[in-house]
Amino acid sequence: PRDAAIPRVAERPEIDRWLASRSESLVGEVRARMSEYDLSGACRAVEGFVVDELSNWYIRRNRRRFWKGGAGRDKQSAYATLHGALRTVALLIAPAAPFLAEMLWERLQPGDESVHAQFLPVADELVRDERLEASMRVVERVVEMGRALRERNNLRVRQPLRAIHLRASDPETLELLRSGFASELVLDELNIKSWGSLDADDGQLCTLRAKANFKTLGKRLGKQMKAAAAAIGELEPDRIAALRSGGSVALELEGETVELTAADVDVSVESRADFDVEADGRMIVFLDTELDDALLREGLAREAVNRLNGLRKQAGLAIDDRIRLNLDARGAQLGRALEEHGDFIAAETLAEAWQISKDALPGTEWSECELGDGELLRVSLARA
Repeated sequence: PRDAAIPRVAERPEIDRWLASRSESLVGEVRARMSEYDLSGACRAVEGFVVDELSNWYIRRNRRRFWKGGAGRDKQSAYATLHGALRTVALLIAPAAPFLAEMLWERLQPGDESVHAQFLPVADELVRDERLEASMRVVERVVEMGRALRERNNLRVRQPLRAIHLRASDPETLELLRSGFASELVLDELNIKSWGSLDADDGQLCTLRAKANFKTLGKRLGKQMKAAAAAIGELEPDRIAALRSGGSVALELEGETVELTAADVDVSVESRADFDVEADGRMIVFLDTELDDALLREGLAREAVNRLNGLRKQAGLAIDDRIRLNLDARGAQLGRALEEHGDFIAAETLAEAWQISKDALPGTEWSECELGDGELLRVSLARA
């Protein structure tokens, strides 16, 4: 795109500025690898960027911006950001994948000289935003931990949850998450209604317990091991948390000071009945796993969206085709879910018109989708 109306990078949303920054970081990494004749390392860096950051993160998160009608400023920004990232990828892979790079370049830059007539790009440090990149790394880590909690509790991401709490060992992590962009991104990615706390009190949500690691401490402490094990078992939560975050703790044993590190102690985290917890060395994530009827109904609505998009695909509809939709629920909870979340279902399935009806649309037949627990959704759809 070369339209003067396209927003400059500095004027784009945070998610666009993040991808632009990561693209420039990638350029710097690839040039560094190539200067060391490490072509395989350069290729792995590009592959990781394309798969993890461009496809699985940026494109997936911005699908609605690409699909929306018209050519507004936000859509132009999304397309320009994606175009810039793909252009960078084409230039970087040209030495290693010449034919793929040329095919991509011809689609991105029709009429321009071959990609092999271009210079290898140089990182634009004015586009780099290291703080934004750091913020996104924290978001990705919290999301990874949240997904692990969902999987452990058999809670699919389509099922909304009430709240997430977090405790971090360093103020920088909390500061990065407190930006509206980062905190909202975590909620949206994990399908959670709200933050309970961004500096949670461990004692209210879980109990930290410590046990001595006899394998590492036994040889070192000898006869003092029994006293050390007792003292470790009585450590206060703050001192246990310090060990978990990579710090050290001093114990007084028989007049001697013994310094403990994380390797010397096994830490367990026990959560409240309605919470589950995931922890690493930097943070603890608490997930409220309790479901009420309202959350379950919203989960049914999101499950309906998934099934409807599957039916769209079976019907041979293009990804941006608009449809008309009649829905009929067999089940009390699903019926209420359609009443409460019908507009959301319509928006997510690109339905220009929808209604709850016992009659199929003219020229169509009902398709049935079982959503579990005796809830049956009947669907009649047609291209608008």
